Amino acid sequence: MSLKIYSIRNKEKIYGYLFINNNLDDCYIELIKDLDEYPAFFNMFALNNEYMINSDWTYKWIKERIIPYERQNINNILKDNRIPFYNELLMLISSKAHSSMDDNYIVKTTYDKIDEKTKNRMNKDILSFIYSKDNNGLIVFFKNGETKFFKIDKTDDVPFLSPFNNEIIFNVKKRYSYLNLYDNGIDIPLSYNDLKDYINKNVLSSSQVTSEFGFSRQYLNKLKKNNDIESLDNNLYLRENVASYNK
Repeated sequence: MSLKIYSIRNKEKIYGYLFINNNLDDCYIELIKDLDEYPAFFNMFALNNEYMINSDWTYKWIKERIIPYERQNINNILKDNRIPFYNELLMLISSKAHSSMDDNYIVKTTYDKIDEKTKNRMNKDILSFIYSKDNNGLIVFFKNGETKFFKIDKTDDVPFLSPFNNEIIFNVKKRYSYLNLYDNGIDIPLSYNDLKDYINKNVLSSSQVTSEFGFSRQYLNKLKKNNDIESLDNNLYLRENVASYNK
């Protein structure tokens, strides 16, 4: 994902980085770890050793620093600042996040200028994951090559990976950051490449089954309907199930 990156700072120091997607409809913040002090809003996260601030909380920070949509003369303000429509991120960028509450602001930067400790931490972003509903857990594949199992409370919600690959989200209140998953997960000896190799070798599509085992598609559908061969979702089949029936 291509991102716009801004450092969050004052004249003396940088506190962290604001990441905005190119569609200007999502964002999040990474704080620099172990600073002597943080602005009040960020301090409540740092005190809990939380250095990735998700999009929901980031938008709360943004709304404290921009003119609200309800302002009576908002259309004139947009016109004066050459902003085509009201958008929280456009408003923030236009004002450089200046606020009367403090002396902090944002400055556009690039990935290579992010401090090394933060970049190393971000290398633990999530590559992919498997939700094991039977075991109430997540098998999480990280970009640095490690894999961990993370136990969760039982839920019927379907999880998804955030657009920034830094959270697994079940619902508004049930979301797990990559740092939480990485620091509190249990190491397991399974790599993402191992999983891909297994799937490539052992999971077959309908067309692969008909081509490799000589079944007609009509015959395969009959076997599936009669439960002679168990299928996975989306008409996928385990090679061992097809091979076992074929024998």
